[in-house]
Amino acid sequence: MKSYLIWLLKEHDVPTYRTRNAWSKEAWRRIVDAFNTRFGLSLSVTQVKQKEQDLKKDFKAIRDLISESGFGWDRDTMMVVAPDSVWEELRARKNKDALRWQDKSFPYYYDIFALYDGRYAQGRGCHGTDNYANKAPHVSMELPEDLHRNRQPSYSTPEPTSAKRGKRQKTNSNLDDFQERYLSFKREELDRFAAIEERKLEDPYSIQNCIVALEGLPDLQTEDMLKAADLFTDNKDNREVFLSFSTKELRLAWLKRKIQNT
Repeated sequence: MKSYLIWLLKEHDVPTYRTRNAWSKEAWRRIVDAFNTRFGLSLSVTQVKQKEQDLKKDFKAIRDLISESGFGWDRDTMMVVAPDSVWEELRARKNKDALRWQDKSFPYYYDIFALYDGRYAQGRGCHGTDNYANKAPHVSMELPEDLHRNRQPSYSTPEPTSAKRGKRQKTNSNLDDFQERYLSFKREELDRFAAIEERKLEDPYSIQNCIVALEGLPDLQTEDMLKAADLFTDNKDNREVFLSFSTKELRLAWLKRKIQNT
């Protein structure tokens, strides 16, 4: 359900339905109608908006956590990683909201990143170097302010014209070299992100593949379907086992037993 909600938000992440960071009333009406139709529910706009806000809150919590010293992000497991000593320090600060991500994955991080932090300030009508520019962590292509100031170096004492020209040429050369290295780094960053997105699409045990198979199972109640979605979200092994069964009957039997045991 979370994956489908995110997909709907991305489908309506266009100027027609979204300005800045707010979706229009018409967008929410379409999103909620599609969501309820897909899962046979009757949720209100307020309820679905709350789910979106919960996802956004989790995303921001993880983003803030990995920005702290000692923390990192594992792109394969979609988990926050850090040495035990760093987690213990966080525990001493009694930050329970952050501690819950110690052993919990968040497979929606990059999709939600694209919805909130990955948007260009100029709007969705402006595109970057490639299709992934709106998704990859945004780093301004302009030089920092302090480097702009260096374009016009000031000197405390007068110098001969030739000396000034030499220093100015050296400064411009250094800036050109820096900008070239920076742009090269940015291109490599986008390429890495594109490769990750492609691997996600090629994953035979992805959550999307599980949801498709789940919806094809006969006599599966909505409540059990939602529990199954949680099983797939929390554990990749569950997704692999579920999709490895060759028949719907075996998948359904395994799923019901798994849900009962859980």
